[in-house]
Order: sequence, then C-alpha cells, then structure tokens
Amino acid sequence: MEDELPAPRTERPPHDFESFTSYAAVMTEVVRERLGRLVELALPSGARWHPTGFLILQLLEIRSFGLVRLHIWPARVRVAKPGHPMIHCHGFHLYSTVVAGTYSEVRYDVARIAAASVAEPRALHGFKVEPPRPDNVDRLCEEPDWRYSVRQNGRRTRDELGSVHTQEAGTYHSTAIPMWSTCVTLAITGTHVQGQEDHLVGRPGSFTIDGGRPYVPPDRATLLLRGAGFAR
Repeated sequence: MEDELPAPRTERPPHDFESFTSYAAVMTEVVRERLGRLVELALPSGARWHPTGFLILQLLEIRSFGLVRLHIWPARVRVAKPGHPMIHCHGFHLYSTVVAGTYSEVRYDVARIAAASVAEPRALHGFKVEPPRPDNVDRLCEEPDWRYSVRQNGRRTRDELGSVHTQEAGTYHSTAIPMWSTCVTLAITGTHVQGQEDHLVGRPGSFTIDGGRPYVPPDRATLLLRGAGFAR
C-alpha cells in the first residue's frame, strides 16, 4: 500500500539522520491519528515473521522516504529462525514509537578484525544481507576474510508506552524483549543510507543462509496483534 503523503523537503542531505528523525516525528503524529484505519486496511494482506522473532505488519510506503510498519512481539509466541544471529545493524535509519507494552534493546560496539590474525576459532563471523527481493527470502553472504569482536557498550534501552527510540544506520543492537512480555512499536524505516548496509554478527554454521519469512494470515495476525496488547 502506498501513501499519498508528500515526500520530505529539506535542505540537508537526503540521508541526514537529523532530517530523518525530524520528518519521521511529524509523520508519526499523522499516522497515529489514523492508525486504527491503517491497521484495518493492512491486515487483509497478512503479516510476516522476522528472522529474529517479531511480527511485521506493513502499513504504508512513503515515496522517497521509507516504510511505516508495526513491529509486534506477542507474549509467549515468537517464530524466530533457529540460530539466526541476533546482533545486527541496518543500512537505514529507524524512528520507532512504543504503542503497546515495553520495548528493550542492547547496543554494542563491534570491531572488524582480519580473519588471518584471529587465533580463536570461535570468533564471531560477519554476514552481509543481500538486498530484499519480492519473494520475502532473506539471503545472507558470509564474509570469509573478516572476524568480529563485540562488546556491550552499556547502552541498554527500556522504552515504555508512548516513548520514542531512534537508531542511526550502522548501529549494532539486539532486541531484549522477554518471551513473557508484549510490545508493539510503530516503526518508520528510512531508505538505504549510502555507505551503510544490513549486517549481522554471529556464529557460523548454526543457521541456513537462505530462509523465507513465514507468512501469517489475516485472522492469525489479528489475534497476535490483540495478544500483544494493541487496541485499534
């Protein structure tokens, strides 16, 4: 579904983080005013599970700017790809508002090291994510020449209902929402930022390189959304 909202106009570069968050804040208010109707229009298309275990319901596409989606973590129901790396960064900026439950994530400092200089065989590997295709299959490409060291940098966020969290492209993180908790966020994801990419860090050989995102039909998606505490 493509929205008729105008593209952002700014004198800053198109991928400037400050410009993105400023426009996304305005768009969030516009979308929240009609969120119930947008969800109603989006649900007939169903939703899909992200490999890390949350549900994605796409609401809008804003031309030349990005996507508007609901990210949903229902209590006790998470369909994650087994062994999929949890620590990752995006090639786009993110502006997200908690509309139900509590959101939590951990951020990391990640350093790249030449594989030839790493003696530890269990060092973390890196995986580039190929650009998305219409078939909803995630394709990862392992980097043979590099290994990665990861350190939690102390920035663990906990955002309650109504809170906003932003994330600049290239920020390594992992979500930390307990299985028994619920969360729904209204997420605006920008377009690709030059020089950035979707990238994952994890153990090799514990997951498949290619994998589809499981489809969730409308009725089931509706139940999961309600189960996550979202009221239209």
